[in-house]
Parts: sequence; C-alpha cells; structure tokens
Amino acid sequence: METWSLEHPEHGTITLECGYDDEFRDLYPDWPGEEQLTTPPPTREATILERARWRFSGNTVRLQLSLDGESLSRYGDADEKAIPLKKAEDPHKFQLMGTVSRTQPRVTVDSNTLREVIHVTYRDEDTVVQFEPPAGSRAAKRAASLESSPVKRALFPMLSGLGKAGWAIAVFILAPILGRLLQPVIEWLARLFPDFTIPPLPDLYLPVPSYPDLYLPVPHLNVPPLPELPAWVDTVMEYRKMWLPIVIGIGVGIIALRNYRRSEETKKKWQADRPAT
Repeated sequence: METWSLEHPEHGTITLECGYDDEFRDLYPDWPGEEQLTTPPPTREATILERARWRFSGNTVRLQLSLDGESLSRYGDADEKAIPLKKAEDPHKFQLMGTVSRTQPRVTVDSNTLREVIHVTYRDEDTVVQFEPPAGSRAAKRAASLESSPVKRALFPMLSGLGKAGWAIAVFILAPILGRLLQPVIEWLARLFPDFTIPPLPDLYLPVPSYPDLYLPVPHLNVPPLPELPAWVDTVMEYRKMWLPIVIGIGVGIIALRNYRRSEETKKKWQADRPAT
C-alpha cells in the first residue's frame, strides 16, 4: 500500500491511501471490497511488462481519502478523478464519481494507463499544492529527479504531456501503415463473401403543402474580398492532424510545470507561516 500525504495549515493532515482489498482489510475491518490477491503485487523495482501483466490480470487498485486519520471517502478504482475534501454520506462504501465545484477544496488524482497513481494534488480555487509521494516509490524517485535539475523540471512535464497525447500521435502515424499491411487481408476476405444486390426501395409519395413565398429585403453590403492565405498556412492546416496532438501535449506539460512551481511556492509560504516550535 502507498500513502500520499499533505500537511495543510487549516484542514490538517490529508492522506490518500492506494492499495488492494487484502491490504485495506488488514487495516480496516469494515472495508467493502472483497477481491483477494492470488499472487503478490509487483515490487517497486518491477519492469513495466510485469506491472502491465499484473494490471490486466483483474487486480484493482482502491483509494481512500482521509483527514487527520478519519476516513472521508472510498473509491473502487484509481482512475483520474477529483475528490471533494468532505465526508461522504456513507464513507464506508465505495463512492461514485460526480461533479466537483472548482471553488471547493478537492483532491485530484492523476494515474497512468496501468492505473498507477502518479500525482495527487490539493486544489482550492487558485491554490494548487502537490502531495508528498510515498517514500521509496517510483513517484518519489521522479520528484527527486525534478528537484535535482532545472532542466528535468522543465523537460519531464513536457514529456508527460506528450505522453498523454501519444495515443493520437500513434494513431495518425500508424494508421496509414496498418492500412497498407491489412489491405491484402481485407481484399481476400471480401472475395469470400458472395455477390448480392439489394432490391430498390419503393417510391413513397408524401403530400407536401405549398407555402406562400415570402420576400425579406436583405441589405447589400460591399465587403472587400479577403486576402489569400500564404502557402505555408495551407501546408500547416493540411497536416494539422500531425502537429495538433503535439501542441496539445506541450500545452499540458506547460500547465503541469506551472502547477509544480505554484505548489512549491505555496509550500514555502506555508512553511514560513508555520509557528516555530
């Protein structure tokens, strides 16, 4: 089990626990999940292939959000979501995701395709603060790399944003290649089907009432013709399916970098305002 934590100066200690039903049942007897692990989960040093095999074998990561040790809500998956920082009506059961107002305190969870939590962020209007990752986890190693180099702090969020748009890039690049490879197979399969014709549909006559002609005066505007676009603009627009996902990915990376900087500034401010002990 992994535990993300944040010391908030007003709310207190906010924690997000990520684990499996067996792990939660050992700590919470009222845990609602009933899945049982048949094999031990992959270690933190496991390869991506081992983690992918484990992910698609039917094992589900659960979440629990707590405040000062008191459970607020539980969730049956680790999909990306925004969790309100308030106690659910029945915090002992798995909650369904609903809409969360941007003006109320909330915790956002970011996960990768393997449903591994990679970022946990506290948000409240303009406040954005990232949780401390679990010690020794892959997320903690990534955070340490970001802090060790300003180049990595700028590059890693960009690569993460491109990764989120990577499916679109892969589709646009691989689709023509797969089309050429599968074309002989499709043509061979088409020859296996018998030829058939569809009889023509009968003509149906539906009476349509005649409406009176209405004339509405339209003012004549002398609009000068627009200038022609440069040739490079036509070229860019023709290949927009290639560069648009990349631009979106870079935009996502820039937002992630901005949130990281805002998070570090807020943590320093909280640390400075904390009374000395």
